[in-house]
Amino acid sequence: MAKWGLPGAPLGGFLGAALFTTAPAEWLQIVVGLFLVSTVLQYRFGQKERTFDVAKWWFLPAELITGFLDGLIRAVGPVMNTLYLNAGVTKERMVGTKTAVSLPTHLVKIGTYATLGAMSGQLWLFGLAAGAGALASNWLAKRLLKNMPELRFRAIVVGFMALSGIVMIWQQRDILIRFVG
Repeated sequence: MAKWGLPGAPLGGFLGAALFTTAPAEWLQIVVGLFLVSTVLQYRFGQKERTFDVAKWWFLPAELITGFLDGLIRAVGPVMNTLYLNAGVTKERMVGTKTAVSLPTHLVKIGTYATLGAMSGQLWLFGLAAGAGALASNWLAKRLLKNMPELRFRAIVVGFMALSGIVMIWQQRDILIRFVG
Protein backbone atom coordinates (compact mmCIF):
# COMPACT_ATOMS: atom_id res chain seq x y z
CA MET A 1 0.00 0.00 0.00
CA ALA A 2 2.87 2.40 0.75
CA LYS A 3 4.20 2.22 -2.80
CA TRP A 4 0.82 3.43 -4.08
CA GLY A 5 0.24 6.05 -1.40
CA LEU A 6 3.72 7.49 -1.11
CA PRO A 7 3.82 9.48 -4.38
CA GLY A 8 0.51 11.22 -3.73
CA ALA A 9 0.72 12.06 -0.05
CA PRO A 10 3.75 14.42 -0.10
CA LEU A 11 2.43 16.18 -3.21
CA GLY A 12 -0.97 16.61 -1.60
CA GLY A 13 0.70 17.80 1.61
CA PHE A 14 2.63 20.43 -0.33
CA LEU A 15 -0.49 21.68 -2.12
CA GLY A 16 -2.55 21.77 1.09
CA ALA A 17 0.21 23.50 3.08
CA ALA A 18 0.62 26.09 0.34
CA LEU A 19 -3.14 26.78 0.32
CA PHE A 20 -3.24 26.78 4.14
CA THR A 21 -1.10 29.91 4.21
CA THR A 22 -3.75 31.85 2.27
CA ALA A 23 -7.21 30.30 2.73
CA PRO A 24 -9.46 29.48 5.71
CA ALA A 25 -10.95 25.98 5.71
CA GLU A 26 -13.19 25.76 8.78
CA TRP A 27 -16.15 24.20 6.95
CA LEU A 28 -13.93 21.60 5.35
CA GLN A 29 -12.77 20.56 8.82
CA ILE A 30 -16.41 20.19 9.90
CA VAL A 31 -17.21 17.98 6.87
CA VAL A 32 -14.17 15.77 7.54
CA GLY A 33 -15.16 15.59 11.22
CA LEU A 34 -18.67 14.46 10.32
CA PHE A 35 -17.26 11.77 8.02
CA LEU A 36 -15.02 10.48 10.81
CA VAL A 37 -17.91 10.38 13.29
CA SER A 38 -20.01 8.45 10.74
CA THR A 39 -17.46 5.62 10.65
CA VAL A 40 -18.85 4.32 13.94
CA LEU A 41 -22.10 3.52 12.16
CA GLN A 42 -20.43 2.37 8.93
CA TYR A 43 -18.38 -0.23 10.80
CA ARG A 44 -21.06 -0.98 13.38
CA PHE A 45 -18.74 0.01 16.23
CA GLY A 46 -15.92 -2.08 14.73
CA GLN A 47 -17.98 -5.26 14.32
CA LYS A 48 -18.09 -5.02 10.50
CA GLU A 49 -14.80 -5.96 8.84
CA ARG A 50 -15.25 -4.04 5.57
CA THR A 51 -17.75 -1.56 4.13
CA PHE A 52 -16.57 -1.64 0.48
CA ASP A 53 -13.91 -3.27 -1.70
CA VAL A 54 -10.67 -1.36 -2.36
CA ALA A 55 -8.21 -1.64 -5.24
CA LYS A 56 -4.56 -0.91 -4.43
CA TRP A 57 -4.31 1.88 -7.01
CA TRP A 58 -6.94 3.86 -5.04
CA PHE A 59 -4.22 4.69 -2.52
CA LEU A 60 -2.46 7.07 -4.92
CA PRO A 61 -5.39 9.49 -5.39
CA ALA A 62 -6.63 8.93 -1.84
CA GLU A 63 -3.26 9.81 -0.31
CA LEU A 64 -2.98 12.81 -2.65
CA ILE A 65 -6.36 14.11 -1.48
CA THR A 66 -5.69 13.25 2.17
CA GLY A 67 -2.23 14.84 2.00
CA PHE A 68 -3.82 17.96 0.52
CA LEU A 69 -6.50 18.09 3.23
CA ASP A 70 -3.91 17.40 5.93
CA GLY A 71 -1.76 20.27 4.67
CA LEU A 72 -4.81 22.51 4.58
CA ILE A 73 -6.74 21.65 7.76
CA ARG A 74 -4.27 19.31 9.51
CA ALA A 75 -5.02 16.09 11.39
CA VAL A 76 -6.92 14.13 8.72
CA GLY A 77 -4.72 11.05 8.90
CA PRO A 78 -7.61 9.04 10.42
CA VAL A 79 -9.57 9.47 7.16
CA MET A 80 -7.24 6.97 5.46
CA ASN A 81 -8.04 4.34 8.09
CA THR A 82 -11.28 3.63 6.23
CA LEU A 83 -9.35 2.75 3.09
CA TYR A 84 -6.79 0.69 5.01
CA LEU A 85 -9.48 -1.27 6.85
CA ASN A 86 -11.43 -1.92 3.64
CA ALA A 87 -8.24 -3.07 1.89
CA GLY A 88 -7.65 -5.59 4.68
CA VAL A 89 -4.60 -3.73 6.05
CA THR A 90 -4.71 -4.06 9.81
CA LYS A 91 -2.60 -3.93 12.92
CA GLU A 92 1.16 -3.75 12.40
CA ARG A 93 0.88 -3.33 8.61
CA MET A 94 -1.43 -0.33 9.04
CA VAL A 95 0.88 1.38 11.53
CA GLY A 96 3.95 0.67 9.39
CA THR A 97 2.34 1.79 6.13
CA LYS A 98 0.92 4.97 7.65
CA THR A 99 4.34 5.79 9.10
CA ALA A 100 6.11 5.17 5.77
CA VAL A 101 3.67 7.47 3.97
CA SER A 102 3.27 10.18 6.61
CA LEU A 103 6.96 10.85 7.37
CA PRO A 104 7.84 12.26 3.94
CA THR A 105 4.48 14.02 3.79
CA HIS A 106 5.12 15.82 7.08
CA LEU A 107 8.63 16.75 6.04
CA VAL A 108 7.28 18.30 2.82
CA LYS A 109 4.55 20.14 4.76
CA ILE A 110 7.04 21.52 7.29
CA GLY A 111 9.31 22.71 4.50
CA THR A 112 6.38 24.35 2.71
CA TYR A 113 5.04 26.00 5.88
CA ALA A 114 8.52 27.31 6.71
CA THR A 115 9.17 28.55 3.18
CA LEU A 116 5.82 30.36 3.02
CA GLY A 117 6.20 31.89 6.50
CA ALA A 118 3.50 29.89 8.30
CA MET A 119 5.97 28.13 10.64
CA SER A 120 7.86 30.06 13.25
CA GLY A 121 9.10 30.10 16.86
CA GLN A 122 6.94 28.03 19.13
CA LEU A 123 5.41 26.05 16.24
CA TRP A 124 8.82 24.44 15.64
CA LEU A 125 8.80 23.19 19.25
CA PHE A 126 5.27 21.84 18.86
CA GLY A 127 6.36 20.08 15.66
CA LEU A 128 9.39 18.51 17.33
CA ALA A 129 7.23 17.38 20.26
CA ALA A 130 4.67 15.88 17.86
CA GLY A 131 7.44 14.07 15.97
CA ALA A 132 8.89 12.65 19.19
CA GLY A 133 5.39 11.59 20.24
CA ALA A 134 4.84 9.86 16.90
CA LEU A 135 8.09 7.90 17.23
CA ALA A 136 7.21 6.85 20.78
CA SER A 137 3.67 5.85 19.80
CA ASN A 138 4.93 3.73 16.89
CA TRP A 139 7.34 1.94 19.19
CA LEU A 140 4.58 1.34 21.73
CA ALA A 141 2.05 0.30 19.07
CA LYS A 142 4.40 -2.39 17.79
CA ARG A 143 4.41 -4.02 21.20
CA LEU A 144 0.71 -3.58 21.96
CA LEU A 145 -0.54 -4.84 18.61
CA LYS A 146 1.38 -8.11 18.66
CA ASN A 147 -1.22 -9.97 20.76
CA MET A 148 -4.29 -7.81 20.11
CA PRO A 149 -7.20 -9.51 18.32
CA GLU A 150 -8.17 -7.98 14.95
CA LEU A 151 -11.71 -7.22 16.12
CA ARG A 152 -10.46 -5.21 19.10
CA PHE A 153 -7.95 -3.38 16.89
CA ARG A 154 -10.69 -2.47 14.41
CA ALA A 155 -13.00 -1.27 17.20
CA ILE A 156 -10.22 0.92 18.63
CA VAL A 157 -9.37 2.37 15.20
CA VAL A 158 -13.03 3.17 14.50
CA GLY A 159 -13.42 4.66 17.99
CA PHE A 160 -10.40 6.92 17.53
CA MET A 161 -11.66 7.96 14.10
CA ALA A 162 -14.96 9.05 15.65
CA LEU A 163 -13.17 10.79 18.52
CA SER A 164 -10.95 12.64 16.03
CA GLY A 165 -14.07 13.75 14.17
CA ILE A 166 -15.68 15.02 17.35
CA VAL A 167 -12.54 17.00 18.21
CA MET A 168 -12.43 18.50 14.69
CA ILE A 169 -16.07 19.56 14.92
CA TRP A 170 -15.55 20.92 18.45
CA GLN A 171 -12.63 23.04 17.25
CA GLN A 172 -15.03 24.72 14.80
CA ARG A 173 -17.93 25.11 17.26
CA ASP A 174 -17.86 28.93 16.93
CA ILE A 175 -18.46 28.61 13.18
CA LEU A 176 -21.39 26.24 13.80
CA ILE A 177 -22.87 28.48 16.52
CA ARG A 178 -22.69 31.51 14.22
CA PHE A 179 -24.29 29.47 11.43
CA VAL A 180 -27.16 28.18 13.59
CA GLY A 181 -27.61 31.39 15.60
